[in-house]
Amino acid sequence: MPPSEGDMQKTFTLATIVIHFVHPLLCVVNYLDWVRNQEEQLGQRIVNTYLALTILASVMYLMVASVFYMWAYRWPLPEEYARQRRINGVIVNLIFCDIPIFAIEVDIIWTVGVVNGLQGSCFVWTCLSFAYSGFRAWFHFMTQIIKATKPPQQLAGLPTMDGGYGARPAPPQGTLRHRTAADMYSAPSSAGVTSAQIAAAARTSPAPTPTPLPYGNSLPPTGVGAAAGGIVPNTSGPSFGSYG
Repeated sequence: MPPSEGDMQKTFTLATIVIHFVHPLLCVVNYLDWVRNQEEQLGQRIVNTYLALTILASVMYLMVASVFYMWAYRWPLPEEYARQRRINGVIVNLIFCDIPIFAIEVDIIWTVGVVNGLQGSCFVWTCLSFAYSGFRAWFHFMTQIIKATKPPQQLAGLPTMDGGYGARPAPPQGTLRHRTAADMYSAPSSAGVTSAQIAAAARTSPAPTPTPLPYGNSLPPTGVGAAAGGIVPNTSGPSFGSYG
């Protein structure tokens, strides 16, 4: 059984939670185990900066980004709302955690290289978190810019009347110049009424009452038999001619 739309949204949100939770946790462990003891190699400024950025990353994740993630995880539908809440958390984490930690760890790697496994693992996870957040934020902004700069309908590559692609689009469905099989017996309405609605109204409307003839439902009798029976045609009305 394929996963539902809500399950897919929960999976994406859970993956984001795990990636961004492990990152500041590794930074804290890396500082306590290695960075704080490297004042001679790194300098006091780098050690203090790493501590400050680690605290900032942890606080922003716990107080801001995780709130958006849990909000999206708790209510995965509608999909647009869950995606927007998740991207809000990703952008917060990118600005206050991924970019600062990535910059300082690149400087540390450039200065002393990879010293132990914990430092190397922390740097790898920092690169993973930064790449994930950066790609998600870039994709989001790219999508928003495309939606905001959507070209007019006649320039969006729609087929034209002559079969080509240009600035003269084909008439919309249901107009007099573009009729489909469903519209063959109904005229388009300028008020937005579709042909299906017109056909349904025609089926449910009562049939018109026929106008009675002067002689009931039969034609007027003519000839000798009619005169013998005492039936005199109505000569004051229009003449029907002979039906004999």
